[in-house]
Amino acid sequence: AITDVTVRLIAQRLGLDPDTDLVIRGTGGYPQTLAGLEAGVLDGAALSPEAAFEAQRRGYRELANAQQLGLVFMNGTVATVRRTAAERPEVIDRTLRALAQGIARMRTDREFGVRTWAAYSRNDNTELLGQLIDFYREVWVPDLYPDPAALQTAIDVEENPLARTIRPEDVIDFQFADRLRQSGFLATLPQ
Repeated sequence: AITDVTVRLIAQRLGLDPDTDLVIRGTGGYPQTLAGLEAGVLDGAALSPEAAFEAQRRGYRELANAQQLGLVFMNGTVATVRRTAAERPEVIDRTLRALAQGIARMRTDREFGVRTWAAYSRNDNTELLGQLIDFYREVWVPDLYPDPAALQTAIDVEENPLARTIRPEDVIDFQFADRLRQSGFLATLPQ
């Protein structure tokens, strides 16, 4: 799970061996993890931003932050098969423009972001949704250029030995992000 990978990467970044210095166990999900903290059966937990805000509200403090430690990982990714890229490049171009436009709007119009997130998540906690928008404002960028280092991190933690034979440049196609950058479209978006 992404939480297991994140804990292991954070531990390594902090000079710990996750297999000997920590006891890592699955809990089933964020509600169960928060319950484990409350019951005192867990000393720490990897949490999503939403669960972390709830934990902070309950008085827990952050021990480490993957983003602040400079860890990069492919978590939300746009991908397609080579055939689609070759036969329907206009679909990919339109998709990237739409994503860039949506990200720019969410970053610059907090109230719109809260309303939109509420509508699609069926979550009416506007305070929490505002915190999430504020958090992701720093993470989401309209320039959707692929990050080879983030993909390399994903490759490095993959257990399948064949993954070690892949290099980011073997699977990343920069042409679509290049076209988006060169089109001038990004400059038209709200900053």
